[in-house]
Amino acid sequence: MPEERPPTGGVLIWKPVGPTSRRALEEAERLLGSGPLGHTGTLDPLAEGLLLLLGGEARKFQAQLTDHSKRYSAELILGEESESLDAEGPLSCRVPRPRLPERAEIELALDRFRGGYAQVPPRHSAVHVEGERAWRRARRGEAMEIAPRPVRIGRIEILEAEIPRLRLDIECGPGTYIRSLVRDLGDALGAGAYLSALARTGLGGFSAADAAPLEGLSRRDWRPLEAILAALPRLDVPPELRDRLALGQRVPLPGLREERPAAGERVIWCEGVVVGLGEVKGGIIQPRRWRSAR
Repeated sequence: MPEERPPTGGVLIWKPVGPTSRRALEEAERLLGSGPLGHTGTLDPLAEGLLLLLGGEARKFQAQLTDHSKRYSAELILGEESESLDAEGPLSCRVPRPRLPERAEIELALDRFRGGYAQVPPRHSAVHVEGERAWRRARRGEAMEIAPRPVRIGRIEILEAEIPRLRLDIECGPGTYIRSLVRDLGDALGAGAYLSALARTGLGGFSAADAAPLEGLSRRDWRPLEAILAALPRLDVPPELRDRLALGQRVPLPGLREERPAAGERVIWCEGVVVGLGEVKGGIIQPRRWRSAR
């Protein structure tokens, strides 16, 4: 199949355990017979789950789609620790061997993380430390300090508890490392823990039911831009304001007799079609990124 430039829109795939997100993206490009695609957040090779791929003008909205909340089903093992914080290891156990906590103790410890906290990303991660990816320095055995960063944990609940195995349902904001969350929970319990399995089950307004398996991907699974952006805050404008915004002009909000929307970014729609991205502030719309003329 000859390679074509992808249409504007995207496809939601279920990445299996094994390939990197980059390898999964390349396989999707091959199956779709399309040119370059972008993604909205990686998954580790040992993780499976939702991966949103974007093509064409949809890539102009990549930052907004990456900023989505996410939902995970995370399995962890208590009483053991991992240098990589996951099943890749190597694994170790504290000496003397710690007492494993009971479910009631775990529930109390989870309260420390609900709402959010300052999290240190894993050493084996893509964060930059002094201009270089942390995982590269970790593989060389270099000592380094990674600064903590605030993360949001909207929900963290126990799904199964067969100690030492524990499975959690987690909803979190962007930039949250589940491996680090598991490490920090293990430290809070005094027993240690590592992430043994992970599945991303929610991504913005999408769930696992919306995803196509990577191995069976076809062009029938492609979604238009409007379906991809449906869950983001929107603002509808009439054609005359759309045309002015397309020229880069700042325009007043339509319908000023109504209650004004809160300040912030909005996907701009006109006559049922996404036309761009704007920022609302003080009753004015400032165009930020605009869709090319079709």
